[in-house]
Amino acid sequence: MSKIFDFYFWFDKFPDAFNKTALIVFLAVFGLLFLFAVYCFWHQSAKSLTGVQRKLYNKLGNWSICFSVLGLALVFFKYEMIPYFGMRLWLPLWVVICLVWAGFIVKYIKFEAPAALAESERRKALQKYLP
Repeated sequence: MSKIFDFYFWFDKFPDAFNKTALIVFLAVFGLLFLFAVYCFWHQSAKSLTGVQRKLYNKLGNWSICFSVLGLALVFFKYEMIPYFGMRLWLPLWVVICLVWAGFIVKYIKFEAPAALAESERRKALQKYLP
């Protein structure tokens, strides 16, 4: 446990490779994230979606494709024990950036999307009175 708080643990240029179980778990998670991105981009083109829903699927697709590809690259660098790119620091940094981006998506879902839907409904109600 004390290694986690050691500076050289995180910035070691030549860290050990993943064990087999961790490698399989990381590959499965990043593979599922990639499949989710493909689903989001495929479902985004559905004609029954509103503009707000399309924008949400676009945001989720961009998030998941970005982090699945970056995650697979980090696993590759770690597996091949490439100096500097395989450092232990990158994975926690990647998780923090992923969570911040997910926070922006949640903010969009909670605050911006309902306002945009209400504006759309208001415009639709107004359009029925216009020629």
